[in-house]
Amino acid sequence: MFSITRGFPYAFGAAVTCALVANVAFAQQGAGVLVGRVTDGATKGPVADVVVTVTSPALQGEQIVVTDGTGSFRLPNLPPGDYQMRLEKEEYKPYARGGITLRADSTIRVDSVLLPEALKEEIKVVAQAPTVDVGSSAVGLDVSHDFVSRMPVVRPSAKGGAVRSFEAVAEVTPGAQNDDYGVSIAGTTSPENQYVIDGVSVNNPALGLNGSPLSLEFVQDVNVISGG
Repeated sequence: MFSITRGFPYAFGAAVTCALVANVAFAQQGAGVLVGRVTDGATKGPVADVVVTVTSPALQGEQIVVTDGTGSFRLPNLPPGDYQMRLEKEEYKPYARGGITLRADSTIRVDSVLLPEALKEEIKVVAQAPTVDVGSSAVGLDVSHDFVSRMPVVRPSAKGGAVRSFEAVAEVTPGAQNDDYGVSIAGTTSPENQYVIDGVSVNNPALGLNGSPLSLEFVQDVNVISGG
């Protein structure tokens, strides 16, 4: 399966799944999800009613949710990109973190610790940028625009090579290779692939081939799902 994500200044993100970064109503296909749990740095218990705000250059405005009784939160339908998160609640010190990279069709877990304002002892909070998609068991590859702009991933003789089509990027996925009509993944033929741009299928209805060989120059992110 191929998915593409469009974004400014690039028009699309490609892979087996795609999503528009600048869309107001973001399609479920190609969107990312941020989940997490907020705990008290002193008691280690969950903290409810924490205001969680996320911002990103890929996001119009900001997204805000409030943690539930278990300290958990969920932010769905987020366009792929780099995010910053801010946590705020009365009687707690505000907390912010960045470096959260969200890819198309991924679910990233971001757990955080809040320190009470009245806390006198020093508590060191170590937060690392999340990298594991906790919401999927799929096997595949995420290809960013930065990667395709630096690596010669599209051979001139490949399918769509003349226009550097996003479809040819899938060849860098383990188990993928070119066939007569496109890219074969895990032994299947290319007409069996599903091609999605910003949540909309672009398969040729007659032959099943890629009906929209979008140039990589307009692609932000490509997500290739090869199994799972």
